[in-house]
Amino acid sequence: MNDDGYRTGISDTSLCSCGEEKESVEHVLLRCGENEGARTVMVNSLSDILESGKSNLKLDITESLLLAPYGQSNCLSRRADLHCKEALFEFIASVDKRI
Repeated sequence: MNDDGYRTGISDTSLCSCGEEKESVEHVLLRCGENEGARTVMVNSLSDILESGKSNLKLDITESLLLAPYGQSNCLSRRADLHCKEALFEFIASVDKRI
């Protein structure tokens, strides 16, 4: 991420290539307009995971949910956790970013 690279001196800027804000994990996962299509696919996958588990969880996508889904709620099974991680990894691969 440019934000980390800028702080450590290996990047010339902290900005994302979209130019809107610092390129942080949270920005890339949740807000970057360049990733909107991939994010929609990921959110749809996460919605399907929650619906298939007949969970009463409201889909509130946060950086913590994406990076550590099982630890966020006792309502997610380990199998749902695995599927959440798969959706995240597919997102990361499709946006070609190192997170």
